[in-house]
Amino acid sequence: MTIDEFYKTKKDDIEKPIFEFQEWIRNKSIDESLVFNLLFDSEVDKVYSEVQSKFENVDPSAFVDDREAANVLGGYVDIEEVEWYECENIEVDVIGDHAVVSGILLLHVSLDLYGYNSARDPGDEKFPHYGSVDRDVRLYFNFLFDKDETPKVLR
Repeated sequence: MTIDEFYKTKKDDIEKPIFEFQEWIRNKSIDESLVFNLLFDSEVDKVYSEVQSKFENVDPSAFVDDREAANVLGGYVDIEEVEWYECENIEVDVIGDHAVVSGILLLHVSLDLYGYNSARDPGDEKFPHYGSVDRDVRLYFNFLFDKDETPKVLR
């Protein structure tokens, strides 16, 4: 039996799960609110890790004006708080019995700035805190979604 013959005889068995999933996903109504809740319920650690990676190698002087930056040589940025706002630009692409959901997660991040103190006296902080800033962050995401309704983040 050739592949074409096999497919013709088994077509209903092969395509039935795909058609069932497509119908299920059409009725699921995947919107910004659902996606936001899915991410917030199961992907907080991954989102926080992505935010950390955005700021881990950033010089803290990049967040202050030139006068303040002249006093800061090196240091690091620490994430104080990550507030979740909303999702936008949600797209759903059905591929077989899975859906690929993509979009943008909007966050508000509070950062603490620590500068390197090269001329410190004994007992002084090596990295004293010299300021805080807030930034809005747009995090692009995509994940697989199927009938178990748990996102499987794609890397």
